[in-house]
Amino acid sequence: MTPSMNVDFANCELSIEELEAIAAGGWFSSAVHWVKNEAVAAVHWAESPKGKSEIGTALSYAGTAFSILKAIF
Repeated sequence: MTPSMNVDFANCELSIEELEAIAAGGWFSSAVHWVKNEAVAAVHWAESPKGKSEIGTALSYAGTAFSILKAIF
């Protein structure tokens, strides 16, 4: 059903449910907020001494595995 183009939306009132949904931001806003917080936490971890050490170790293992696979194939 298409809304009538003659309706004056400026004078319409929102229900309590609609106002709460707008104030809460909905699930998408929550998901974006969560992803942003996790990305910030990951960057802080990667910049920490422990994170740098673990990343270095993982890259070392990956390089060794790549060298072995390269020698096999």
